[in-house]
Amino acid sequence: MNISTTTALWRARLRYWLAGRRRVTLRLLGRASDSSDAYLRIAQALEEKHESSGMSSEEAMERGLVEALEILTEHGPPQVAAALKADGPRMLAEHRRLDRGFEKRIRQRWGTALDLYYMIAVACQEVGAEGYQEANQCDEGSESERALLEAMSGLQARACRQSLEVLSLLETGFPKAAHAVSRSMHEGAVVASVLTEYGSTPEHADIGTRFLLFDHITNLMDAEEYQRYAERLKHEPFTDQEMAALRTTKAEVLERFPDLDRKMGWAGDLPGLRKRTFEELEVIAGIDHLRPYYTWASHEVHAYPKGVRLNQSGLDGDLWKLAGRTNAGLADPAQGALIALNQVTASMLTVPGVASPSRIVASRATMALLDEAREEFARIERELADERTLTVW
Repeated sequence: MNISTTTALWRARLRYWLAGRRRVTLRLLGRASDSSDAYLRIAQALEEKHESSGMSSEEAMERGLVEALEILTEHGPPQVAAALKADGPRMLAEHRRLDRGFEKRIRQRWGTALDLYYMIAVACQEVGAEGYQEANQCDEGSESERALLEAMSGLQARACRQSLEVLSLLETGFPKAAHAVSRSMHEGAVVASVLTEYGSTPEHADIGTRFLLFDHITNLMDAEEYQRYAERLKHEPFTDQEMAALRTTKAEVLERFPDLDRKMGWAGDLPGLRKRTFEELEVIAGIDHLRPYYTWASHEVHAYPKGVRLNQSGLDGDLWKLAGRTNAGLADPAQGALIALNQVTASMLTVPGVASPSRIVASRATMALLDEAREEFARIERELADERTLTVW
């Protein structure tokens, strides 16, 4: 099949996928047209009224347009909202039918890679849960070791949950949102690596404790910010007693670690942490080579020009601003999430009491599956590009 034929087929498919959505959109636009017609009729009537009272034609027209808009914006929205609600069940049923079809086609295209992804996520869940339960039942270990266990198990559980969030987003055609979550997972992997690397050294053995107690510093900051805006938000502010309790807790924490109340205070004075930036943490963790991928994913998180430009898809010079789903671009977020998940899980296995022969073997197995999954995602992405069968919905 030559390129021109393939392109024609692709365009036909695109028109088919958009057909259902277009029908719904046209119904809504029809209501918008009704509103526009009503606006013009009201404006014309008001214009004639003002002209009959002696106003100039130009002034009467201007006054009529302004007053008509005021009338329409006051009385029109409830009517349009009621019409939308009346048509809502039919509209949503049509959208959901099309959504199911789109997700089915994603499964047909990406199923082998998504299944490998799911296997790795489940295996990491089991490794983390079993390791934490076994280590938590052990009465041995210092306060610092137990704090490190709590910190790391929290990070690993969070990474497992986020990996499943990424999977759900990929399966439903939202790879850019998945990319944003994978960025957060990279942050967790960096912190996990720093905690376990330095938590085993005598001079930084308390880093797990510092990490957990830093929560109290953040709690007061969040509460003070909430207090500033509670009235404008029409929310009930914290009581004086509640705020006093938060300040007391912070003071108690600072008595133990006076330097905790600063940027990344939980990290203390780690070597290489001069400006106290996340980029420095990446270097300390030894995974700063992944920085370009982190930066790339950041464009989806922040509302900057490059993120807007990247929110487009298309072929042959035709670009669409993505306002919904797409079947392309799953490889990058999937690979980023899997790498971060495996890094956090591997870090957790270094916490005293967590590792066991079976869990070490399971972790090595997930790493092997990770390589296979990355290759499969990349293969399908290339295949999609070669076939030129990008679809959006």
